[in-house]
Amino acid sequence: MPDARLFVDVDSIETGEDFAEAIYEAIDSCRVLVVLIGPKWATLLDEEGRRRLDDPGDYVRFEVRVALQRGILVIPVLVDGAKPLRHQQLPSDLRQLARLNALELSHTRYDYDVTRLVELIQGTLASASSNVHQSIAMANAEIRAEKSSLRAQFATYPPQLLALWKAQYRARDLMPYRSLAGDAPLLSTLYIEQAVEGKTKEYRSSPRPQSIAEALAIHRHILIIGDPGSGKSTSLYQLAAQAAAWWTGNTSKPILDPSDAPSGLTVPVRVSAQALIGNSLSYAIKKSVMEDLAEYLDLPVLSADIFAQEPLPSIPWLIMIDGIMRY
Repeated sequence: MPDARLFVDVDSIETGEDFAEAIYEAIDSCRVLVVLIGPKWATLLDEEGRRRLDDPGDYVRFEVRVALQRGILVIPVLVDGAKPLRHQQLPSDLRQLARLNALELSHTRYDYDVTRLVELIQGTLASASSNVHQSIAMANAEIRAEKSSLRAQFATYPPQLLALWKAQYRARDLMPYRSLAGDAPLLSTLYIEQAVEGKTKEYRSSPRPQSIAEALAIHRHILIIGDPGSGKSTSLYQLAAQAAAWWTGNTSKPILDPSDAPSGLTVPVRVSAQALIGNSLSYAIKKSVMEDLAEYLDLPVLSADIFAQEPLPSIPWLIMIDGIMRY
């Protein structure tokens, strides 16, 4: 493949270059992503003893997720005797990887296996894009079937949760944002700046626009900063309303599609920083919800108990703390 370009994240990124941005741009322009999978690929732990694949900001997870979302041909290559990945080993945004046919790269037949891999890549680069799209469409059909089952799985919501969603949607225009600038960006757009502290200097990327949903897919925690009146609180109300509409089917799309979820597979709820003082988290959330949404609720009161546990099986709350003062 004399004309092909090869990108290896560790070796192809220059010192001082934004690591995440370089990976994003490389995947955006590639046709094939080869994922080398060793025996510990799905179980490797970080310095704090947590599984790396469970971290939405892990770069390996980020690379594979972006490639799958963009319809790029992903080739799982098993090395050192690794076994094919199982669906339940992977986070939801990587489960398509378990359905892809893997190629084994062994020491005993190394030349043969490498030749197969090279031929596969060459065939992909030389073939018409329609062939690649056909294989992607087949995988996506399985994914759509899986997504459609979400609606049936959560067909009956707990009454208090449903009341919360209805109230959040009705209150979507609470604290309407009015910008003095005619060309103000959408409130759903964040400007991400990444800083990496090295041994001798700090590397800081230029701010890059990104939607709240995209940021949440990569980062576990987000701090949104801005001057008073810039729309921070309004964006939280709007995100909660958009997620409520998605969960209850009050959108133009009939299927619960995780890739369309405004906040991923989470249930956003706003809590004021003031309410957290001297209170448990569940009570603080209940207090904030009743202060904000009492007039929009179909129920006289919500119990703090619903905020002390997951709103739905395996679906966490997205806690949005509002009113943190910056000095």
